[in-house]
Amino acid sequence: MFNLFQKKQKINPILIRVSKYVNDNYESHSQESPIRFSLKPKEPSEPSKEEIKLFAEENVNLLKNLSSHINENNDSAFVDKLFFFINRSGENDADIYRRAYVDRRLYSKIISDKTYRTSKDTIISLGAALKLTLCELNELLNTGGYALSHSSIRDLIIEFCFKSNIYDIGEINNILYHFKEKVL
Repeated sequence: MFNLFQKKQKINPILIRVSKYVNDNYESHSQESPIRFSLKPKEPSEPSKEEIKLFAEENVNLLKNLSSHINENNDSAFVDKLFFFINRSGENDADIYRRAYVDRRLYSKIISDKTYRTSKDTIISLGAALKLTLCELNELLNTGGYALSHSSIRDLIIEFCFKSNIYDIGEINNILYHFKEKVL
């Protein structure tokens, strides 16, 4: 029986490779930015009619530009991208969400509500269950509003797993646990 938290006496060679990968790719952002802003508040005053009219015109233009920008750059919804990958895999939904350790009710909520925002961990688990490439995982994460970061050891470990075709959630969690990172 597989025990996620069991300690092994021998050092697993994959853990050595993960350590090297994290050490080579980790970006520390511990230095403070040398730029500092100092804004002194202005005394409030009543705007003139001209200022109000100018402000309204600028806001109308801003809203038009924003609407245009959203329409031009809006990627497909997360659930559409997820369906694309599921259909491409040729497997049924139940196999995918079981392999991802995602509850049936949560999966149903994800696919039925296009506005539902699922967690980063759930997206990563679904990506592993679908055996996505790292590029495809990043695409799926982006449509969900997330990204993997090189300033996060946990994200680097997940990145390593996808680059190394390690898709078993138990094995990914074992590696994360070994490095004292939050499991999926």
